[in-house]
Amino acid sequence: SLLLTGATKLDGWSAAPSNQPLDYDQGAGVVHAANSHELLLAGRAPASVSVAHGLAGWDLGTVTEPAGPSLAEAWYYVDLSEAQAAAGFTVTATLAWNRAVADDLATVTLRNLDLELYSVIDGTFTPSTALATSNSTLDNVEHIHASFGAGVTTRYAFRVGGVGFGNGVSETYALSWNIVPDLASPIPEPAQFGLLAGLAGLGLAATRRRRSPGGARN
Repeated sequence: SLLLTGATKLDGWSAAPSNQPLDYDQGAGVVHAANSHELLLAGRAPASVSVAHGLAGWDLGTVTEPAGPSLAEAWYYVDLSEAQAAAGFTVTATLAWNRAVADDLATVTLRNLDLELYSVIDGTFTPSTALATSNSTLDNVEHIHASFGAGVTTRYAFRVGGVGFGNGVSETYALSWNIVPDLASPIPEPAQFGLLAGLAGLGLAATRRRRSPGGARN
């Protein structure tokens, strides 16, 4: 999940989450270990209906299908500042799980999970409007990558939901997310940063040589 959420999308990346959460050629994108490591360092943020988390986080969670008509589900609330919400933002999130296959193929059940993003009424934990959904029935991965303009709320929520478990049956999953406000300054790539530092060092060396007395090098 962390590797897919941290991946870099190349030009032309496209997916239709409702039936195809990943690009046919790129998948989730090109692996970017530094991005995924930053997401890991953001820390585990467990599901809750009373706590809001930060712009990046992950969890290894479990959903259990209750008795009755209710679905198995877990909620993850995220808060943006007013400035971040007003500037617009890009959301990337990945849900992954092992689809258990029974030994007896005649009774196999593939448990299906979906991933949804909701706007939430400010100051509450009441979801308002579904903004994006990844609900492929074929994969054990759901992936959302979407950009939004100025938001009317500062709180949003990810919903992990599932069907086909059976009463009292649980499924373990991994979820990670990263929300990048448009006002955020991009972090230079490691190679680019090294190049800039090297160029700065060369400039300093050239300055020192020009200032050496008598034309001598130091």
